Amino acid sequence: MHTVGQKFRYSRRKLLALAREYIPFLSQVPQDRYFNLDPSEFYIPDGEIAALRQDLEERLGCYIMTYRQGAKNSSPPHRHLCILLKSARLDQRQGELLEEYEKQLDSKRVIFVAYARPLEFRD
Repeated sequence: MHTVGQKFRYSRRKLLALAREYIPFLSQVPQDRYFNLDPSEFYIPDGEIAALRQDLEERLGCYIMTYRQGAKNSSPPHRHLCILLKSARLDQRQGELLEEYEKQLDSKRVIFVAYARPLEFRD
């Protein structure tokens, strides 16, 4: 696992590049917008978390991003991924499934956020 503030310390740009390797849908975000984001809330998934994220994407039919639970980001709003991308519209069953997956990772303090598929950008 690679996150900001842990044993692995990367520059912002390196962490964003690493996120694209582990979370393929991020490559769809235009470079000029993507490399302006603040990745300090991102959780770079590997192992079990990567498998759960991928499985959830397939089951929900949307894109899933992993974030560090409780992370604080004081960057301006335009540098947040959730401001750039539209979230997925989940029905009750889908929302419950997402929560079920998150509960499996409580001890790792990881949350999942669902984004629209195909990717949609906010104005």
